[in-house]
Amino acid sequence: MVKFYIAVIAGFAALLTTVHARSTDEFSDTEKAIIQSLSLQLLPVKPASHSNKFANDVRAQQLGAQLFFDKGLSANNEAACSTCHQPDKFFTDGLTISQDSQGRGRNTPTLIGSAWLRWFYWDGRKDSLWSQALSPIEALHELGSNRLAVVRYVAKHPDYQDKYEEIFGPLPDAILSDKLPENAGPFGNQQTRDNWDELPLDLKKRINNEFANIGKALAAYQRTLNYEWTRFDTFASELASGANEYSLDADEIAGLKLFIDDDKTQCLQCHNGPLFTNRGFHNVGTGILQGDNLDFGRMIGIQAVIRDEFNCLGIYSNADADDCSSLRFLNKSLDFSSSGAFKTPSLRSLAHTSPYFHDGRFSDLRDVIAFYNNPPKNVNHELQPMNLTNQEINHLLKFLSTISNP
Repeated sequence: MVKFYIAVIAGFAALLTTVHARSTDEFSDTEKAIIQSLSLQLLPVKPASHSNKFANDVRAQQLGAQLFFDKGLSANNEAACSTCHQPDKFFTDGLTISQDSQGRGRNTPTLIGSAWLRWFYWDGRKDSLWSQALSPIEALHELGSNRLAVVRYVAKHPDYQDKYEEIFGPLPDAILSDKLPENAGPFGNQQTRDNWDELPLDLKKRINNEFANIGKALAAYQRTLNYEWTRFDTFASELASGANEYSLDADEIAGLKLFIDDDKTQCLQCHNGPLFTNRGFHNVGTGILQGDNLDFGRMIGIQAVIRDEFNCLGIYSNADADDCSSLRFLNKSLDFSSSGAFKTPSLRSLAHTSPYFHDGRFSDLRDVIAFYNNPPKNVNHELQPMNLTNQEINHLLKFLSTISNP
């Protein structure tokens, strides 16, 4: 069993002026330890990004911020990374699913806290933030461009070229040559793919390397997006310091007790730690395993990340093989036990990141709780009914509001 420890925290100002007098005796030592384990105060420092040696380079962060909001990376100059990851929506887009011409896709997750994640996309098809940043650039229904066009755009941009070369070194003359086609890449329309196939292998590698660097700059910026202190974190600080007055009211505390009661709700099975996620993959019965628009989740994601040329073990990664343990020891068989499993999202900022689930099926958090309270029948999943009363559901919702800032 995971051993939790209590950190004594002092000096943090409460975010609300209203406090509620209560006794610390109402919490067991185990409950206090669990509550502390959920606090941002115990969030470890950002893990190193071994495959991206520019991850903490301030110059790369600044260039990445410019690229993140630049619609020039798209084929039609109408979309940017920020189109789907909007700062005023906590770096989501508020839509059920990311839109494309065929009405398919998945819900846009927040980028906040992504520096602590191990896998990216709902199915974990990418094993780094920088490799994830590359896919939307070439996805037809997102930015719809191609790697040669984007590399040349950055290389010839009056504000980007010097910044790029200061960070990553000189751009190869061969990439800047007017003899190359305007568009070339392994994805896109037939002409774009044919142009890519006709390029020499050595030139493809050079283009890929510069394309990877663009992803590494974007990731360097995205790693700066952090969660902020919430009312729950203030409460955890008060509890750890032995205060007799709390910033949470009785209903919110009742909801917290439900949340950490593993026998009652099992929330902690997936939503644990300071980011309220175990960063793993779970089947909650939302996969589409037959019929139209199949979505097998993690089972396909595993196969995709193994074959990804930009993964941790690839030639464009800055990591040593020993730094890629998550990928090296991944179960590479076509394991149907992962069918229908999707990544567990953080619950922080939950009030601002609806709709919920990988397919955005619920816009109201109450509907989410109702789903877990009475999970679907005759569907393979991991859930057990919680059998919460309406009052208990209200208490749980009250608590969840405390891990989102106003």
